Amino acid sequence: MNGSTSLPTIQWSPSKISQVKCRPITTPNAAPEMDEMMLLMTSIQDIDRQRSLLLNKVQQRCASSSLSPKKRQPRSLSTVDCRLEQHRLSTPHWDKVFPEDVVLCTQCGLDILVRALKLHHDNECTHRLVRCSQAGCTAIFKAISRQAHEASECVATRRNSKWLQLQAHELQLVCCLDCESEITVRAISAHLNAECVKRRVACPRASLGCKRTDIPFDQLEVHDTDECIVGVRRRALLASAVATNQLVPCDWCNQPVVKRHMLDHKEDECMMRERQCPNAHLGCREWVPVGEFDQHVKSECVVTMERHAMADQAKLKDVLTPCRDCGALVKLRHMTLHRSATCPARLVPCVNVIHGCQAQLRFRDRHIHEHVDVSPEARAALRFASRSGHIRIGGGDDIKPPWCAEFWMWLHSKEDDVLYFMEQAIRWQECVRTTTSRLKEWQDKHKQLQETLQQGTVSHMSKPLETDALEIGEGIAGCKSILAEARARVKSLVADSLVVANTITDPSDRDELNAAVRAQTERLQPRWTADDWDLYGNVGKWADLVNQSAKPEEDQQHAKWLAKR
Repeated sequence: MNGSTSLPTIQWSPSKISQVKCRPITTPNAAPEMDEMMLLMTSIQDIDRQRSLLLNKVQQRCASSSLSPKKRQPRSLSTVDCRLEQHRLSTPHWDKVFPEDVVLCTQCGLDILVRALKLHHDNECTHRLVRCSQAGCTAIFKAISRQAHEASECVATRRNSKWLQLQAHELQLVCCLDCESEITVRAISAHLNAECVKRRVACPRASLGCKRTDIPFDQLEVHDTDECIVGVRRRALLASAVATNQLVPCDWCNQPVVKRHMLDHKEDECMMRERQCPNAHLGCREWVPVGEFDQHVKSECVVTMERHAMADQAKLKDVLTPCRDCGALVKLRHMTLHRSATCPARLVPCVNVIHGCQAQLRFRDRHIHEHVDVSPEARAALRFASRSGHIRIGGGDDIKPPWCAEFWMWLHSKEDDVLYFMEQAIRWQECVRTTTSRLKEWQDKHKQLQETLQQGTVSHMSKPLETDALEIGEGIAGCKSILAEARARVKSLVADSLVVANTITDPSDRDELNAAVRAQTERLQPRWTADDWDLYGNVGKWADLVNQSAKPEEDQQHAKWLAKR
């Protein structure tokens, strides 16, 4: 042992090695022996430490195997275990020196090392449950049955087989019945629709008018050359295009123009083309060459000539002209206004025209006629008891003013005039009401006569009906005539009453006048209603009613004039 360098061999036992107590050696060769003993003890301690590590490792593997009642999550190896595993793998005789335990696999029946049992169950056991690896198949089966499953049961495998068979069928070559070309089944549809030279197609110019839709594709050029109506027309147009590019003289201006541009030239460019005068919207109806518009507008256009005439007339109206009545110089445009409103020699009626004076006087001399001596001396005057009195001079012949004798007349007051006018107006208004009722009766008779005529049973009554029709027509015409006169009288009397009443400025006098008119209306027409008394017993209200009723008649008359025009 002294001459050998190999370690001493001892019988290994799984029991724990007790701690060796060394006794001191007193022999002469104590130092070398001591060294050998220490080396041996160190080796034994290393072996014991390795044994403890191996036992712990086996215990951990057994706890993590399928034989254990409770599975634990895999735990990462510690640094000591990793180094021990590396040492085991690097030592050739490790398994012989430290044999491991084996267990029986419950599924396939093979003996498996305890430390490799989980790896066997997960990756190596032929009876483990696995999932089909084909996309789209969700079957679960034993690993040993994989080949049988993929051969007959796998959905994805059957689908792939069908697809491969279909692909093999589509790649077969077939012959086109039209062009006799060999093509694959897959491409037959595309060939018939887009590649076959014998396929039937429509004429490319179908949108332009060609109706052929069954032309062989390889005959399109022949069809376009000989049969297509669009092609024939196109070639004719191309042939005519050669002639349309020739220069020809314009019929109006004799300028050379390309024939195909002749229409545009005549419509937009030719200076001799005739168009309506620029003043056509003002009344000129002449058609003039475009190049002569300026000359026509300046010298020949009727609108321009009329405009010049109007300008000359306007200049004449600004010329100062002497008035033939007063001799004053007035512009001609203002002459009418001057003679009617401002000329001192114009004719005006007497201020007493409302009382019966019909004299027409020069405006500057009217004071001579209208002058009245208002001296306080008493004098005799004529007074008529009623408004129907009159004076006859010269055997009844009316003598126009200025009179040859002076008469002083007692004139009624303004209130008396208003009461007289309103009394006459009320009487005529009563006439309007009475005549209106009579007119309605005649109109009813006329309506009955028309209904009788429409029935068609008048053969034996023609003579009496004719007499009745004439009587009804005369009655309606007479009533309308009376109504027209009565309404005109009412309008005139009410207007005169309003004019006289407006000259009364004292409010108390006007109130007394209104009360007197209301009382007179109640006295003359006691059977009228209170609303009628309020309306016809007030001058202003009655005048407004007359004006409103007259306006629709004026509008109707104006509409008739417009229609007649």
